[in-house]
Amino acid sequence: DLAAGFASGSDGDSEFTLVVTPSSQGEVLLSKPAGGVTDGAGNAAAASSTLSFVYDTVPPEATLTAPTAAYETEDNQTFAIRVSPISVTYNFGETVVNATADGVVLAEGVGAFGGDLNVSIAGSGGSGPYVASVVPGEEGTFTVVVPTDAVQDLAANDCERSNVLTFSFDTTEPTPSLATSDGSVYLGTRYITGDAFNVTVLFDEALRAFDASDVSLT
Repeated sequence: DLAAGFASGSDGDSEFTLVVTPSSQGEVLLSKPAGGVTDGAGNAAAASSTLSFVYDTVPPEATLTAPTAAYETEDNQTFAIRVSPISVTYNFGETVVNATADGVVLAEGVGAFGGDLNVSIAGSGGSGPYVASVVPGEEGTFTVVVPTDAVQDLAANDCERSNVLTFSFDTTEPTPSLATSDGSVYLGTRYITGDAFNVTVLFDEALRAFDASDVSLT
């Protein structure tokens, strides 16, 4: 819906100021149809051209998506990944400008992370998709986010802060150790006399998808 009223101009004038107040987002078309008013000689007014506006007060917001190579941890808070660069995809709900400029995507270390985080951005424009490639300088945890006011839409609305992705970059393979307390040891060799015995498999970090089929028996 639209509301319109004159801010200036009256009978006998040739220039008028019209105040238009949209009540919803979207396109606004404004024109003066033919007729309706006349000049002093009684000539009816011709139709005007049409002015087109887009009324937009909604800030754009980016949505970040982790790469498929990242494994989401059980607490759904962190993505574990071992490949670099780490490709983070982001989209906006509308066309924005300068979405590939420096600083649009920020990567920041968490806790003891002290290495560099190099970010490069590629995209074809519009609402996206865009891809931020993050290269960590060391193993550790870091976050990726599009900050508030990083870009603007075509109506110059500053963007809102995006969702935050947290990554744990880890390229070190886990190391297992085997131990058992069953049986008895004689001259450095353990002897088992029962039908079965227990072996503890201990890794130096948490694992996923480990089962008995991963153990070699000969």
